[in-house]
Formats: sequence, C-alpha cells, structure tokens
Amino acid sequence: MVHRELTASDLVSAALRDLIRDEDPLGVVSIYVDMPADGADRRAEIVLKNQLADLERRVEGEGSLRRGEALRSAIERVMPTIERLLDPATSGRGGAAFSPLSTSEVTFLTAPMPLPSRVVLDSRPFIQPLVELLDEGRPAGVVLVSAHAAELLDWRFGDLRPLARVTREFADDGGERSGPVVDERSHREREQQMRWMEQVAAEVLHLADEQDWGRIVISGDERLTGPLVDALPTRLRDVALLDPRHLQSDRPALAVDIAERLRQDRAGRNVDLSRRVRAAALGAQRGALGLSEVVAALNEGRVEHVIYDSARRYTGGIGPDGSLFADGERIGLGTEEPRLLERIVERALDTGARVTPLDGSAAGRLADADGIAALLRW
Repeated sequence: MVHRELTASDLVSAALRDLIRDEDPLGVVSIYVDMPADGADRRAEIVLKNQLADLERRVEGEGSLRRGEALRSAIERVMPTIERLLDPATSGRGGAAFSPLSTSEVTFLTAPMPLPSRVVLDSRPFIQPLVELLDEGRPAGVVLVSAHAAELLDWRFGDLRPLARVTREFADDGGERSGPVVDERSHREREQQMRWMEQVAAEVLHLADEQDWGRIVISGDERLTGPLVDALPTRLRDVALLDPRHLQSDRPALAVDIAERLRQDRAGRNVDLSRRVRAAALGAQRGALGLSEVVAALNEGRVEHVIYDSARRYTGGIGPDGSLFADGERIGLGTEEPRLLERIVERALDTGARVTPLDGSAAGRLADADGIAALLRW
C-alpha cells in the first residue's frame, strides 16, 4: 500500500492540481473528518460512519460486485487513519483521506482547522472543502507591539508559530532633569522609537516575503502600531489589519482571536471582490456573470478568477470533448454531471485560474446570477 501524507501547510493550488489528477475508473472515495472542540461529543463520528454505511449500500445497489468490493477494501485501508483522527486526543482538528478504488494508494491530510464531515465517491478526489480551507487558512503575519518589544508570529490554518522578537533599547536618562534637557531627552526618545519601528518594519518585510503573508494583523498601543504601519512599504500597508484589543502572545486563545480578525477581513474583501467582478461583467468589461457564461469562458481557458456561492448546488453536464455546460443547455450527446461545481473548480485550477468561495453578503450579491461569476483574461 502506498501512503502519501499531507498537512494543511502543503495546500497550495499546485498541490490541489496534483490531487485532482488522481482519476480512477472505479472512483475515488474521499472522507472528511471534523471533530468538535469537545472530544467527548461523538456525533461527528456517528455521522461519518453512517455516511460510509450509506455509501456502501448505494454502491451495492448499483449491482457492480467489483466496485462494491473495491469500495470496501478502500474503506478498510483508510479506517486506521480515520479512527486516529476521530480520537478525542486530536479533537478540534480536521482531516481527510482519499483512496482510489483501483489501486492501493492512500492520501491523508490533517489540518488544525475543522473540515465538514463528509463522504464522497467520485471519479477524482473531492476537493471543494480543501479549496475553502485554503482560502480561509492562507498565511498571515501577526505583530504584537508593546513598549519593550515587538513579537512576530506566523498564522496559517489556525496554527500560530513564533518567528522573531525585536526588542527596544532604552537610553539612560541620567536621573531627573528639567527644562531644555527634558526636551532633548524627549527628542532622543522619539528618534529612538522611530529607529525601532524601522527595525520592526524591516523584519516584517523580510518575514512577509519569506512566509508569503497575504495579510498582517498588528495589535498593541496605537501610539506604536500607527508609526509601525507608516514605516511599512506601501504593499504591506495595504494588507495591514489593526486590532485594538492589545492581544498578548501568551494567551491560549490568541490563535482564535487572530482567526476571528482574519475572518472579518476576508468577509469584507470578498464583498468588494464580488462587487468588482459583477461590475466588470455588467459593464461589458472582462467579466462573466451566471453559470452559462462562466462555464463557456472556462471551456475557452479565458477565466482568470472564478467566485462562487459555496452553499449552492450547480447542475449541468459534460460534453464528449470535455466541455462543461449548464443544466438544460446541451442537446444531444453529453452526460449529466451532478457535481458540476467540482468540475468547475478542477477546470479553473487546471487552467491556472484563481478560485474563491463566497458566503454571507458576498455570496448574496450573486444571488440573481446563479451564485457564480468570473473575471476574464480577455
């Protein structure tokens, strides 16, 4: 048996493209595991095992003895890892397993963030939950500034990792002074603080490039955070998020606090994104609005960035040449595709397009357009 293990940090678009190439003639079973924070709550385990039993019954009902036996073997291969993920000692974590029915290969993935419990048998690994995980858990920098030091941490997929600490040096004031001496001391302190902020900004820039940070959360006294943001280059100022809560690195809930702030920013940015894509489509610019237009552009390789309502179900089909089409549009040859969104995501990744799942008010802006739109390359 061939094992391939991935972590959430391995999730990039290229890794997803490699995963979806694991097509199998009998199918690939994808099993997602979500354990609640309370390890004593076994509902997730019950739901998952019920889904597995339902899948086995459905495949047996299709009448293919070979496929039914292959599915049972695939489930047996992955169950030791699934049981480990379901262990209360790993509560609060998400995991996934992918097993082609025709081979003995198994791919496992673990993530600090939860994944919805789900079992899917499809021609390729089912990756929509991973696309959403990749979007929500992408790397971010965290800078916690106090009077004496700045701590720099890396946040990704719900995990925090300390990277650097930049301390501030204080000059000796030589005892109590007054008059011009005090003014001179205040001037020296301001210059010292400015130099310190420049040092911190330089370290943030270095780590942002090294760690591929798309966002930076900065927390602390506003008398320090403001000058720090000003000292950053423009491209980092544009992605800096000020948090007024004076977060501390020794708080157990710090990773949760950061996730909450990043979630708020993601929601706001996605609203702006859906507005921009919609405007591009309605303004006869490089945009596609609605399922029919989006799949047509995907078929031509013109999509640069596709956005979709993650709560919607999309129906359509695939033509003999592999082209996608919306429900009711294809006459004659072609096969129905119950997982059209999965095929849309695969086609987007395969052609180098970005993919962003939407929810809330961002998805609501596409309600009259089948919940899907795209920016186009031309």
